[in-house]
Amino acid sequence: MTKKLLAGLTAFLIGAMAVMANLTNIWSFIEQNFGDGGHGTEFVGRWKNTSHHVDQDGIATDFDGQSEYFQNGHFNSTGKMSLSWLDKDKKPNRIEYQLAWAGTWSVKGKKILTTAADVKSLATSLVTEGKARNPYEVATLLGSPIPSPAQLIASGTTYSATIAKIDHRHMELQQLDFHGSPFLVLGDRE
Repeated sequence: MTKKLLAGLTAFLIGAMAVMANLTNIWSFIEQNFGDGGHGTEFVGRWKNTSHHVDQDGIATDFDGQSEYFQNGHFNSTGKMSLSWLDKDKKPNRIEYQLAWAGTWSVKGKKILTTAADVKSLATSLVTEGKARNPYEVATLLGSPIPSPAQLIASGTTYSATIAKIDHRHMELQQLDFHGSPFLVLGDRE
């Protein structure tokens, strides 16, 4: 179970990074498309963000959260991220994290750029080999904490996304996963 769990968690974290990149890139892309490198006032405010993507390895990454973008170029985001996959015996595996991050954003041409300054994450639920497990007990058995997105994103990392569609109530950003396949991050103004 330990090797399977670590392999699954590593895959999950890679997927989680892609989702976080998408969410943070939303605003950088907006400014690139509609701004002059500043912070477009039409995008300032609070947005509910969702994303679902299954990569070529069959790992599903889901995000449900909210982001708030401020006129001064800063943002805060929170939400739940999960990674789901089947092991070689077709048993379901899933890990869910609570995420919170902050940083800066700007728009350059058709891209929104976001730079992570502070990322925090906590594993809140875990299913391996089809069985629910306590994330804290698993970490104790492994002798180390369960890997998390916060461990993989260095402060100062900048992400980019392309705006596929935007109006005063809804936006769609296109992001690429680690294999180069596109997926959408959706946002609705709150």
